Amino acid sequence: ATATVFGGKIYAIGGGGNYLSTVEAYDPSSNTWESKAALPYGVRQAASVTLGDRVYLIGGETSTNTSTNKTLEYDPVSNVWTEKAAMNHSRYGLRAAVLNGKIYAVGGREGSTFMNYVEEYDPATNIWTVRPSLLGNRSWQILFASYGRLYAAGGENEQGYQNASVESYDPISSQWSLAGSLPQFMHAS
Repeated sequence: ATATVFGGKIYAIGGGGNYLSTVEAYDPSSNTWESKAALPYGVRQAASVTLGDRVYLIGGETSTNTSTNKTLEYDPVSNVWTEKAAMNHSRYGLRAAVLNGKIYAVGGREGSTFMNYVEEYDPATNIWTVRPSLLGNRSWQILFASYGRLYAAGGENEQGYQNASVESYDPISSQWSLAGSLPQFMHAS
């Protein structure tokens, strides 16, 4: 499953090993789980983020070796999923992060092919824009935004779990650069 936080609750969405359409919200203050509106299809290894008052589910695998480029937007108040514009590239094992009010979908794979794709989603216009690719292919990496930049660290590539590099994306120059290495190879689940 993929997870994101909204309103102090942790939303677990879809599956990790199985193709699931379930969505559940965990409230740590009451130590309870609550079922939410199901996804319109089963998915695993998708990415999720929260931006403003919405939760987004991006990509994923919908059946063996079949990825999707779909984007779903969830309104926690009305408990409704809405399909939004699709990414340009179908993939699973990708990661997503929010930077400067936009959602970035980074890396992933399609079948046995690892990808270096980067796309930026603007929820105000409902448009995905292709951005410069990562320096190397990677999936299941750690992706986060900090100090106005994106960072992609570790992950899996064609050599297996042997990626310790850290790449940094500057949205002003629209370029990726090598930012260093992790102390050991890392793979996010």
